[in-house]
Amino acid sequence: MKYSPKEASIIFYDGECIFCSRCVHFVLARDHKHIFRFAALQGKTAHSLLPKELISQPDSIVLYENTRVFLRSKAVLQILNRLGGGWKVASLIGKMIPSPILDFFYRWIANHRLNKKFQKNVQGSCQILSSEEKRWFWD
Repeated sequence: MKYSPKEASIIFYDGECIFCSRCVHFVLARDHKHIFRFAALQGKTAHSLLPKELISQPDSIVLYENTRVFLRSKAVLQILNRLGGGWKVASLIGKMIPSPILDFFYRWIANHRLNKKFQKNVQGSCQILSSEEKRWFWD
């Protein structure tokens, strides 16, 4: 099914971060209904759809869904909810935790994701996309 960017649920991520790439592959592997499309915050799609202040903050995951924008922990919870199954349950539990607490932990990870010690715990490097997976990514 072909989507235009304004109709799709797009996960924008820091395309230069190994941890962020791993998170994208985590979602990709569990998105059996192909709900999400993916685009780097540094790419053309982000520049055409998102306000400049969001693009200049690559420490935030951004979920663009039906012209609504979710940031940080709210984006993560919405993504988990849309994946369904046990992930939906995890999002419901996460929604019971106050947003300032969730965002505190989100910001801590975001601030440390480029730290060499933190990256040592992220196995491997950027993954190569298969031709099947490439169709879910936009520039």
